[in-house]
Amino acid sequence: MKTVRVLHIDDDADDSYFLFDALSKLVDTPAYRFTTTASEAKCFLENGSFIPDIIFVDYYMPITNGIEFLLWIKQQPKLQEIPTIVLSTIEQQEVYDLAQAAGAQNFFLKPSDFNDWFNLVKSALATTKIARDTSTSV
Repeated sequence: MKTVRVLHIDDDADDSYFLFDALSKLVDTPAYRFTTTASEAKCFLENGSFIPDIIFVDYYMPITNGIEFLLWIKQQPKLQEIPTIVLSTIEQQEVYDLAQAAGAQNFFLKPSDFNDWFNLVKSALATTKIARDTSTSV
């Protein structure tokens, strides 16, 4: 089975635990990188040390928010096709519209429990090329 590479950018480290735990239950061989800043994520991506199959990015982050990071991704020829999922703790139509306009694969409210995280990750993977390229029952 293909390894699924996931980059998660979020200033809340607790969310990384839930996302990774859900991912580990869905994918046999996840390669997971977590960073708390968009600038650190850009370093991974620019130097090629970790090129993900999918990116999860929090909207509300200091310095560079999730939409600004997504716009940067879409300007990078080698990265612009990577499915990017924007996450937020607050349901705002304006943020959803911005995410869609910027090219997000999807936009989800951050869950508050593991079962909801599991369903979010499952849904995100199912709507990407990853699901079609792996033999998982995502």
